[in-house]
Amino acid sequence: MRLTILHTNDVHSNFENLSKIVTHINELKDENTIILDAGDFSDFKRIELQGTDGQAALDLLEYAGYDAITVGNNETFQGLDVLKYMSTNSKVPFLSSNIRDLNHKTIEGVKKSIILNKNGLRILVIGASPDIGLLMSYVLLP
Repeated sequence: MRLTILHTNDVHSNFENLSKIVTHINELKDENTIILDAGDFSDFKRIELQGTDGQAALDLLEYAGYDAITVGNNETFQGLDVLKYMSTNSKVPFLSSNIRDLNHKTIEGVKKSIILNKNGLRILVIGASPDIGLLMSYVLLP
C-alpha cells in the first residue's frame, strides 16, 4: 500500500491562501492520505482568531480535512487558557509530546500522539513543540 503524507507548516493565519492549499490537498488526497500541520497555523494576528479564541482556525482545520496539528509557538500567543480552549474544542487533535505547564502537568486537550488507521495500516503520529517554555506560562520537558 502507498501512503501519502501532505503537510503544511507556518501558515501564520494567512488564511487567504488556505483556499489554494485546500484545493491542492483535494487534488492529491485519496483514502491513503494523511494531512498534518507542523505548527504555527494560527498566530492570532487576525481579529477572527482573537474574537473567537482560535475557533475560526479550528473550523478551517476541520473543513480542510486535517488529521492532526502540532502545537507551535504561534498557537500559544494568546496564553495557556486559549491553547486549552483550542485543544479541547478541536475535532483535529492537537499534538505535543513535550509541552507542559509550570507544574510539569500535561496541557488539557493536547495529546502526545495519536494512531491513524488508513485501510488497515496503523500510523503513529507524534507531535513535538519548539522550545517555547520561557515565552508563556508553561515549560517543555528537556
